[in-house]
Amino acid sequence: MKKITFKVTTKKEGSVVSLIKKVNKISCRIQIDLENDIVAVENVDDTMIDSIIELIDQYYTILNVMIDNTSDESTLVETPQSVTIVDEPKSEDTVEKTAEPENKPTVVGPQSEDDLIIQKVEFENEYVENLINKFMRTAYWTMYRMNISEKEIGKFILTSIHEISIRYKGKETIEYSIGDIVDCNYGIHLAGEINGGHVSAIVCNITNDNMVYVVPITKVRENLTSHSYPSHSYLIFDAPDDVVYNNDYYTGGTALLDKGRYLRAERFNEVIGKATPEFFAKVLNQLSTTFDFTGNIVMTDQTFETISEGDGKELLPVNANNSDVTTSELKPKKAAKKVGVEESALLNIIGESLKKLDSTKKVEEQVVDFLTDIGMTTSERMVTQSFVVACDIKRINYKNVILELHNMFPNVEEDSIKSILKENFKKWLDLHPELVESCPKISLMAVLKVFAKRFA
Repeated sequence: MKKITFKVTTKKEGSVVSLIKKVNKISCRIQIDLENDIVAVENVDDTMIDSIIELIDQYYTILNVMIDNTSDESTLVETPQSVTIVDEPKSEDTVEKTAEPENKPTVVGPQSEDDLIIQKVEFENEYVENLINKFMRTAYWTMYRMNISEKEIGKFILTSIHEISIRYKGKETIEYSIGDIVDCNYGIHLAGEINGGHVSAIVCNITNDNMVYVVPITKVRENLTSHSYPSHSYLIFDAPDDVVYNNDYYTGGTALLDKGRYLRAERFNEVIGKATPEFFAKVLNQLSTTFDFTGNIVMTDQTFETISEGDGKELLPVNANNSDVTTSELKPKKAAKKVGVEESALLNIIGESLKKLDSTKKVEEQVVDFLTDIGMTTSERMVTQSFVVACDIKRINYKNVILELHNMFPNVEEDSIKSILKENFKKWLDLHPELVESCPKISLMAVLKVFAKRFA
């Protein structure tokens, strides 16, 4: 942001000295013209605009605001779906996403990659020299072909310089402890990753080798679910109730639990606050349940099958003839889904009916009563017999069930059997929208597995 000019009047309670002290903690240039009732702010980072406006509004009544961006590229703060928004007082490395400029700069001169730099950089090592020159061509291409600002490209360059320096020169670490809120230099990387030279983060764990597990903080507090953030993956908090900051212009924010990771302590710039014991305990408790990747487990045998859909499609090795293939070389067609979630959801609906089944009696004698009890059709023999054959096969999926049914009804095509099963199961699902909501990809195979367990 180049410049913001506020036309103000009616001085509110509080002194100008107090205002200046607070603004002095924010990296920007400010001019207060008491005679003409004008407050002008220059070189303020986009992420600090809210704080500036709130501060000025505490001492003046704002009549109008003029924003001058004519001499600088427009910027747009990224949404929490793609990156954490930085809200710290350091402005030189804050997270921004360059907006599409209205008038793209005219590209003159370079017509090929070799033309992107006029003067080649010389370096004593030929390998590094080639990389530096390639880096320059990349920077030139990004700025003048992709219309990215010099400031944005500069952040990537500064990140490289900073990380190389820390890696090989070292850096003294600040004093910090569990529960502290630290100002952290994540650097600038790809969209969707945490970016920024000054990102607030909660210290959750410390290892003996200066590795620290931190949970980043964003000042965004609304519409997180609309940006694909599950409710269990973040915690909204208030200051000073949950977090006590060293500066009083922080009003709260959101801890992004699923963005937590281990970092080197050398990335910490300073301690800027402390989580209260109650809020810190809440962070650790919820953090312990945030990550659950068990849904990615696949059953392995000579083939690798999908657990969730159960439609006969399998996960096969890239080279099926290679007996030495490892799980890292698998090429899955579909992601597996947690069986436990489906089973739990089904038990809420058909659990009482399952309890009525007698494992000492034949399945054929009970299946019709069971289907009647749960509201599923009994007039379609393919459906009733699918429950019977499910109790006699080792692995329950569409492929195996349909094969058994086709052996029983050889005049019916396998595709027709599959259509009959899916169509009737869909009719049953329409009676239980809550099941579809919790398990949108559930299939008849999940019901058969739960049913067959009673006769195992």
